[in-house]
Amino acid sequence: MIKLRVKQSVENKGIFSRAAIVHSSEVGDIETPQPIFSNSESNKLLELNKSKFLPSKFIPENKVMEITRHLTQERLQALSSDSKVFDKYKKELLGKTSRYKDRIRVFRPDINKKTRLTDKANIALADLADQADFDWITVQEESCASSADAFTKRLNNTREQILQDVVSKKTKDLVPTLWAMGREDIFQAKIDSIIDNGFKVIGILSASPLTYWANYEYLRKISNDKDILTVLFDCDRTTQFNHTTAMNHFMTLYNFDLIAIKNIIKLSPEAVIKLKEKKYEPKLLDGDSLGYLHLSDFKQKYGARKLGKSILDANLNTTQFVKKFEEVDLLQEAIALRNASISYSEFAVERQEIADKNLDSYIKSKAFLLKAANKAFNYQSRLI
Repeated sequence: MIKLRVKQSVENKGIFSRAAIVHSSEVGDIETPQPIFSNSESNKLLELNKSKFLPSKFIPENKVMEITRHLTQERLQALSSDSKVFDKYKKELLGKTSRYKDRIRVFRPDINKKTRLTDKANIALADLADQADFDWITVQEESCASSADAFTKRLNNTREQILQDVVSKKTKDLVPTLWAMGREDIFQAKIDSIIDNGFKVIGILSASPLTYWANYEYLRKISNDKDILTVLFDCDRTTQFNHTTAMNHFMTLYNFDLIAIKNIIKLSPEAVIKLKEKKYEPKLLDGDSLGYLHLSDFKQKYGARKLGKSILDANLNTTQFVKKFEEVDLLQEAIALRNASISYSEFAVERQEIADKNLDSYIKSKAFLLKAANKAFNYQSRLI
């Protein structure tokens, strides 16, 4: 069972944030806040390591791995435990979970917000995740408009099914997962029901925190009061109001413990060529400001300064890094994994600052994080 122990929490100037420990029998203690290694990052990791271009494999430090499967309405309707498509997905997912046996593997079906997830499809997905050896299994609502009673029934039916049909001897944790964009009263009723039914974790499918402020506000207050683990899925890479601030870092200010960024598909060679023709520049995460900077801006800011110490960018400046991986058509993969590595390191710094009660100083030291906090919380004016 998932257990959260809060080490230090901060409730100040409209911000809720905390440093905590999640106990896991599979991988030991997980310190939060921490980024989840997302499905798209996992795919890029596979491509990079298969190339054997690096002297050794790149190994992410994240303790939790998200694995998704995109499912349309038609695919969901065809999915049942005795169908050929079920066996196909099971084989595909087992190939992924087997690579990360030393991590928490969480299954999240990638479903469009307009797609209706029926009870039949939900049970089939839970069965699929169980047979594919996942540790955490998300249980999503039928839609953000479905009632709290219907979602409660779904949760309890899924829990009963998993207890009866579990394939392995390991405990499977269910992660009740809601759309952040739900109507305020319905969203709150579902949150209350999740807690009343004994669940210690809540998953949220991301939507704008400014538009759906009331939902995020309710979740962060009750999760802090009840020591509930909060997991944010499908988080945008950057904030909508400046398209630069790293969104996953910003969302720690809403009391989220584990955060997975939105899945991004690999661009085809043709698409890459078109982007180059449009003079599109990839972005690198700048750990000093927590903003994603275009390569030219990164070069201007840091010049010949070395990027980092990981196997990806050791002893390389921006120009050398781009040249090294562009020559072997692995630049997309290298940038994504380098950004993930920088993000993981910065989460560790933030955890320590929260534990030391220095979150204000940390926010002020990160220019783009501060800009986002000012927009969302009128933060800087409250420091005066």
